[in-house]
Amino acid sequence: MIFVSTTLYSQQVESVLRVIEVDRDGKYRTAQNEIRESYVNNKVSDINSTLQIQIAIDDLLDKVKGLTFQGLPSDIVSKINKLSIALEERNKVLSQFKILLEEYDYRKFKENSLLNKEWVSTMQQLVAPVEALTQIDPYIEEGPGGFRPEDIYARTSVVLNRMRAEVQITAQEEGVYLQLGAWLYSKREPLPLHLPGFDNIEPQERYEVERWQILPTKEQVAALKQLNEIAAKNRNQDLSVIKKYIETEVDRIKELLFLDSKNLFENLEAALENIDHSSYQTIQSQIKELIVDFKFFIKTIEQKLKFYQNLSLDSKEAIVSVVNQIEEDLIYITEQEGKQLVLKFVNTYENLKKLGQDTEEIATLGEELTKIITTYTSWLEIVSQDSLFKNIKSLLHGVEVDFEALQFSDEVLNLMLSEAPKDTELDLYTTGIRQQGDRILFKLLLRAPTKEIYQETREVYLYKVLPHIEGTVGVVFADPLSRTAIETQFQMAPYYNMLLKGVFDQKLRRQSVAYNRIFDWGIGLHISAPDFDGDDVPELGTGIVISALHDYLQTGLAINVFTGDPYWFFGLRLPVPSFSISGLSN
Repeated sequence: MIFVSTTLYSQQVESVLRVIEVDRDGKYRTAQNEIRESYVNNKVSDINSTLQIQIAIDDLLDKVKGLTFQGLPSDIVSKINKLSIALEERNKVLSQFKILLEEYDYRKFKENSLLNKEWVSTMQQLVAPVEALTQIDPYIEEGPGGFRPEDIYARTSVVLNRMRAEVQITAQEEGVYLQLGAWLYSKREPLPLHLPGFDNIEPQERYEVERWQILPTKEQVAALKQLNEIAAKNRNQDLSVIKKYIETEVDRIKELLFLDSKNLFENLEAALENIDHSSYQTIQSQIKELIVDFKFFIKTIEQKLKFYQNLSLDSKEAIVSVVNQIEEDLIYITEQEGKQLVLKFVNTYENLKKLGQDTEEIATLGEELTKIITTYTSWLEIVSQDSLFKNIKSLLHGVEVDFEALQFSDEVLNLMLSEAPKDTELDLYTTGIRQQGDRILFKLLLRAPTKEIYQETREVYLYKVLPHIEGTVGVVFADPLSRTAIETQFQMAPYYNMLLKGVFDQKLRRQSVAYNRIFDWGIGLHISAPDFDGDDVPELGTGIVISALHDYLQTGLAINVFTGDPYWFFGLRLPVPSFSISGLSN
């Protein structure tokens, strides 16, 4: 027989959960009724879909390697792993056998011995893993049937089923059980959900998130009233609201220049000079380098602040440029150089404590370091407070879920492997009231009486993925393209947009949480209420709007219905202290 190695079977099954989205439009299946891969194990699902959860029960047997079951061979799980992987490759190997046999040409190979050797070598490599199966269990080699590859695979399947049954029976006797739970994770407490076959939890009241929103909701109507009052108060203030946002952010950065940095570092340097001990030389050098670096950081901030002097905000492009610069500077301060320098001071202080403060000079050095850490940590917190950067960071990354804190309730069943369903489904209609950005959490646990064997978790974000219309309200800055009674270039006006989304970008929406949170776009109908004649009676304007970056940036062209005069407008999604210039979506 040909010598073979069984190292080909070291592959491990990493996941036993498979989540398939069954969308309401039925696009998850191909014309041949096969499930599309683009609907399997995605990060995002449409908020109204049904989720099919498939559990590879057989693959769970590979997770019990850490257990020693009495009466079972110690290598049985390893054998199961090898056999299951081999059977997964069965169709591929048999197809290669067929192709290779069809390529055999006796006359050609007889005339060309080199071609014959290459064919034999390829056949040996193909036969090797199949022949290796006969070494795993005697039945595979000696059982009924022939010795063709398909015969060997048939006996392999019989042996695998026997071994799996044996492990399942023993696991049941040893008290190994399986639990699978699901939760709706939102701003509220995690809500346990019903998975048929795995719990006795009552389904939530059926609720469908509105897909085609034409009219504003009650909350949006109330918001429009407030925005109309705000717009009336600021109607002739041009871009002062945006300027106020910029000034607020810049003033927070400027706080650094008003700190008594000079005295703080002079006192720290004086404390360093009073220390004369060899064991502190390394820390002294580190502190001196940090002082130089931080002074350079302050100089850099001074240079950056010069950009904001005498700004001209006379165009949409100029405003976007300034906002982008602010966010870039905030990242530099709160996430890069500023934050890193403060952390270095903290680490240096911790190292100083480890060496011991057994003298008055060392204690003084520690006090001066503490003053610097406290002062600049407070400044970083002021700069970060309610900034757009902080909001964007939250949108991009979300809040991590502590799966360990999710505990199964008494209504979740303890199931033996032999009785656990291999699939279940979660109709999102039965998960109660939910909003875009909420998550469905799954937790699978395989446990023995004395230890946890295996745990797998999965989270699926919920967004409107299928084509839909979203209604948003907010304020825009309108620029009339004809003569009006207003004296400023821009006038603030409340609006209601009906945005069509999800037509061309469903694949991106399913794959990326960040895309749904901040990078999606839409196009639709714009309705606003400017007051270009200055009589305090809102007029009606309608037009087309394009929304980008999750409504962060909006622009479009509209017509004053009363006069027929056109105007263009733009809006920015900014966290202004007095109110939010943002699209309040449903």
